[in-house]
Amino acid sequence: MANGELPPVEERLPANPLVMSTMEIGTYGGTIRRGFTGPSDYNNNTRVVYDALLRWNAAGDQVVPDYAESYSSNEDFTVWTVTLREGHKWSDGVPFTSADIMFWYESVALNTDLNPNPPSWIVSSTGNVAVVTAPDAQTVVFTYDAPNTAFALELANKETAQTAISNVRRWRHGYPRRRLPIRSTAWNATPITSPSIQQATSFLTLMKL
Repeated sequence: MANGELPPVEERLPANPLVMSTMEIGTYGGTIRRGFTGPSDYNNNTRVVYDALLRWNAAGDQVVPDYAESYSSNEDFTVWTVTLREGHKWSDGVPFTSADIMFWYESVALNTDLNPNPPSWIVSSTGNVAVVTAPDAQTVVFTYDAPNTAFALELANKETAQTAISNVRRWRHGYPRRRLPIRSTAWNATPITSPSIQQATSFLTLMKL
């Protein structure tokens, strides 16, 4: 990538990319026009294009993995395990791993100089911050001291949850601008089976932290 040329697609995709079906095969280019409900509808433009560890599907009725390959919880919803896609890369070709999320957790989320109050989605109902660990390069474990049944909904809903983690490349390595992980999606193919949670609130009421 140093010479300004992209590697072949097969070298840019993770080992198991997210596969999404489309109603029809489109063409590159063109203009998308979307209607906004009013000044408070500030997330309208991101709903169809945003990426995160977890996100809402196109219909807005399920939370599905995106940067993550899968997610699961224990029986009492105090421990959530997020598995990242092997081979996922930042836009400059550097691997996106659990170390990036650990940097965000240890050096950003828990840094009181940057965040006097930690992000609400990693705080349990008791007021204590979740413990985040990385057993390996593809696995991140969020452990709460009380049940957190809304973890997946929070991670998909909160614009700042995905923005903060996406900004890690800049914070960790000093880049002057955000460099998002390369989208993990292959379009116009057979959809894969993903875990899902029924949407608890209207798709039009996504809120920032």
